[in-house]
Parts: sequence; structure tokens; C-alpha cells
Amino acid sequence: MRRFIFLYISVLFLFTHCTRKTTQITGKLLGHDSNAMSIGHVTVYTNEMDKKVIRVSENGTFRLNINKDGVVNLLFSGINHAPLTVPVLIPEKSKLIQMTVQLATYRYQTDFKEIAVIGDFNDFKRDASAIPMIAQKDGSFITEIKTAFDSLTYQLINVVQATKEINTTMPGDPIPGTNDGTIVQKEYGRYASKMKVQNGVVKLKFDPSRLLISDSEAAVKYVDKESETKTFADYLKKISQNRKDYTHKRLLLKKQDVPKEEVQAFVKQYNWKKFHEPVKKIANGNLSTMLKQAALVAYISEAGALSEMTHCIIDYSFVQDALKTIDPSSRLWEIWAGAIPALTWANKNKKLIGYEPYFERILNNHSNDKLKQNILSYDFSVAYYTENESRQRYIYDRLLKDFPDSDAAQRAKKLYAPERKIKAGNPVPSFQIASLENPDVIYSDKSLLGKTYLIDFWGTWCGPCMNEMPYLHNAFEKYQSYGFTILSLACDKSPENVIQFRKNKWKMPWSHGFLSNCFGSRNKNDMVEKFEVVGFPTAILVGPKGVILKTGSALREEKLENTLSQIFSIQK
Repeated sequence: MRRFIFLYISVLFLFTHCTRKTTQITGKLLGHDSNAMSIGHVTVYTNEMDKKVIRVSENGTFRLNINKDGVVNLLFSGINHAPLTVPVLIPEKSKLIQMTVQLATYRYQTDFKEIAVIGDFNDFKRDASAIPMIAQKDGSFITEIKTAFDSLTYQLINVVQATKEINTTMPGDPIPGTNDGTIVQKEYGRYASKMKVQNGVVKLKFDPSRLLISDSEAAVKYVDKESETKTFADYLKKISQNRKDYTHKRLLLKKQDVPKEEVQAFVKQYNWKKFHEPVKKIANGNLSTMLKQAALVAYISEAGALSEMTHCIIDYSFVQDALKTIDPSSRLWEIWAGAIPALTWANKNKKLIGYEPYFERILNNHSNDKLKQNILSYDFSVAYYTENESRQRYIYDRLLKDFPDSDAAQRAKKLYAPERKIKAGNPVPSFQIASLENPDVIYSDKSLLGKTYLIDFWGTWCGPCMNEMPYLHNAFEKYQSYGFTILSLACDKSPENVIQFRKNKWKMPWSHGFLSNCFGSRNKNDMVEKFEVVGFPTAILVGPKGVILKTGSALREEKLENTLSQIFSIQK
């Protein structure tokens, strides 16, 4: 299990009680070719809803005034370039920070397909409401969009390469079109095209030859090379590169579907000191408390991103230092929002001294409600996965008490509420879904009576789903003669994705269905709603009489075979 990916950027200042003179951050924002871009912005996020956006000058210069000590997150963006988030340390005695930021162009797909349009007509949602573009012989793509408005603001999706992490795949950023039109800024450093509407129709053409392509890398340079700001920047660059290097090697193993034992050997033999030495050097150096605390939180977040079901690489001595020295109300936990979930997963693997009281103090004292909702949601997921009943009850009650209308509370209700329908002992909901191979074949609760079957909600994009593949195959092979089968229901971009996956990676020689309108907007699919699915993978074991036998972690990894062994020994 991995931490949930959090889709917001916050700016933070470490000591809110300190007052100081204003620090100026000045510099240049440049494109891949070291020249100023036609459109560029620097964005400072104070929270998810409150942000300050500055348009850089024609020659790329910018100036910011920061009047607190600490760490601030700056988001640099420019037309036709990938946005870049830069955490900047502002030491107590600093009055001027000078920097130059060079952006890199997007990394685009090598084979353009499934290009689609999102826009103000569908609230920019990347789901079934996106309008597909039609491929032309010359390599371009076209479509027409009807609208009653005078203008259309839109973006293209499936043009930029997806970001592959160990446990998930994040879709590439949406980008403006290649039609001539006005460029407008969207959230998180992205841009969109705005077109005039003529006679109620907008004709759009995507021409890949007009994309700006370069192999140059993003770079950040500071004028004062001896400052703590530069020291901190070098530290972040090093730990980030370490994470990327390991992720690349680990993904290669996943792609090759190497045996589990080989993966375990790779993890055990990897040089993990590379991850621990940089933070150790900072902790033992003659540096400010501010820098040391920021380095600890950044380390926990980066190292935690590499945690998997089988291992957690975080050095627990650094974690214990963080719990002892960093105030739970510190906004450092906002800028590296994955750090607290990383602590939660580390605590699951090995008990952290003081973790639960610290967690409690964050909930009671931190000012960011969104952060608290997210960490409660993640803690609940870990408790659910590990079948920690008392912890599930506590987090469930806390969510309903403090954040009853939040998405996190609604998710917890589906998994834990006494009135939920998907739990052992309840009849499986009535359902029908067509076979992926043959639309004339319909799988349903009626057609599967007499069999013990596993309903498996999954997707080819889902890292934890890939982790389950060997266990599913072993269970199917071992127990199919007892009347056991699997019905895998894919939440994916297209049925073709699933077909190619089964052809090239895992055979999955059992029944399959495709969840239309699920990818990108799960609540639009009836099966997802009916079975109270809140994440992938989700598995539900149903007995021959149509009664739910097991749900949750009892059906994950090795536990699946243990569960089936117990069930079939009873049935025999």
C-alpha cells in the first residue's frame, strides 16, 4: 500500500509566531532554451483555496516579498513547459534571495492515440465526458464541439506522458491545444486555450508537429552559493534524485514481471544508505534548526514514497527525531503532505514510540483541515488493511465528528458503517455485466449461483492491483476444481488496454467485464457505486448461495489462499 496521492500545493512558514523584516526573492524564469517565455507565472499557494499569482515580465524577471521565516513553496510555470514546484528555505537573517529557474518542456507520448478534449463544457473532467479527437492520415487529430456560448476554453489530454510511480500511474498533464487562440492560466501551473465560437461550433485541430520538444532538464540556480537556502536546495535535489533512481530500477523489475524472490533480493541488497546519508549530514551539521527540521520532513516524504506492501525503507531513528523535535502544528507537514501518511505506514511496519499521541496533537492543533482529513483517511485505510478494528472505529468516529461532510468521511462510511451493504453475511447485490470477450455473455448474481467467486475490481494503471496478480493466478489454479472462479471488473481507459495487458503481461484466465464511465469518474459507474468501491483493488468473495463470505484484507496477497483454504475445507 502506498500513501494516497495528495493533489494540492500549500505554502508554509515554519514559525508563525516570529516577526521579521521582509525577504525579497528575485530572479528570472526561463524556458528550455534559456530565453524568456511569452507567458510565465510564479504562484505562491497559502492554502488550497488561497493563492497569489505573479506574471513574470517580458524578459522573465520576477520579484516576491516574503515576510516570514521558514519554507515557502513556489510554483513556476510557462507556456509549453512542464510546471516546477520549488521549496525555498528562507533563513532568519536572509534579506535577499536571488535565483534563476529554467523549465523543461513536457515529455510527450511516443505514440499519440486516444487524444481527447476537456473544457468548460464538462468542467475539465478527465472522464467519459471528454470528447475524443479523430486521427487523420497526416498525423493530426480533429473534432468539432457545439456550444451555445461565445467562447470555448479547453485542454488536450493523453498528449503528455504519464508519470509512473512504484504503486500507481498518474496521467500526464492536460495542455493547451495547437490551434491559434488565447492562452489562459489554469490551476497548478497548467494552461488552456480559449477559442471564439462561430455559428455555435468550434473546430479544433491538434497538430503534433507544433509541439515544443527539447531534451533539456529543469534547473534551479542560486546566486549565493554559501547560503542555507542553497544548502537546502542541494539536499532536496539529492534525495529526490535518489528516489527517482530507485523508482526507475524498481519499475523495470515490475515491467519484466520478475519472481517475487528476485524482487525481495533486489530490495534487500539495494544501497539504502544513499537515502539516509544526506539527512544524517544535515542533522549533524552546524546548521539552523529550521533547516534540520525541514530536511527531516522532506526525507520522510521522499523515503516514504518508496514504501511497499513488503517493506518500508525509512530510517526509524530519523522518524523518532522528527516526532521529538517538530511541533505537530508545524506547516512543514503541509508542504510535504505525504510525510504524515509515510509515518502512518512506517508505524504499521514497526511501532513508532509516541506516534499515536503525536498524531492526536496534529488533529487537535494543526490549522489545516484538509491536511487533517487526508491523514485521517489514510490512517483509516491502513487500519482497514491490517484489520485493526479498534483503530478503524476510532478514525471512523473522529471523521464523522470533525468532518462529517468530507469525502474521507463518506469513504469511511462505505467501508465501516454498520448499515453498509458490502459485508460478510449480506447477500451480494443484484448485478449484470457483459463479458469483455463476448458481449452476448452476461455475468450476474444469478448466473454465478452455485460457485464461490471473487469479484475483483482492478485496473491496469493500479500498482497494488499488479501486486495481487501472482496471488490471484495461484488461487485460481489451485481452487478452480472446487468450483472457485474470479470475475475481474476493469476500471480502465478502454477495453483494449485490458486486452493488451492480458496478452502481454498476465493472462488472467477467468471471467472479465469492463466498467464503462469508471476511469476518472468512478461514481458514474453503477457497479462501483453498488459495491461501495472506494479504491483499487477491491475484492469481494461470494459463496455458492449468493452470500458475501469475506471482504477487505482477508482477500489480499497470501491471505487470499489462506481464506480459500479455510472455506473449501468447510465445504468439503
